[in-house]
Amino acid sequence: MTGDVVYQDDSWPSVMRGPDDVRSWLEALWTAFPDLEFEVPEVYMAPDHSAAALHWVARATHRGQFGGVAATGRRIEVDGADFHLLRDGRMHRVRGIYDNAALLRQLQGGE
Repeated sequence: MTGDVVYQDDSWPSVMRGPDDVRSWLEALWTAFPDLEFEVPEVYMAPDHSAAALHWVARATHRGQFGGVAATGRRIEVDGADFHLLRDGRMHRVRGIYDNAALLRQLQGGE
């Protein structure tokens, strides 16, 4: 990623600006879901490699606090997409989109 990356993910309370903010989010994510795995069935790249869109499916076990929910030990599966703007082959702007409410229902045992 670039040094001035801007990364937005609905699971984090604010837009991340810079690698340190992204690192904090990733550390929280990996702490909550240490076995997190992504399947990426589709990737679309702009012909000039300036942008990409990724369809992904995440699967994990909830082992730590996430989104205000203490560890439950439940398995989750989330379907989402990321949209990347690239500069010199590195992530410059990223927007992750998924149904955060569905994720929280899974964590709470509602799905």
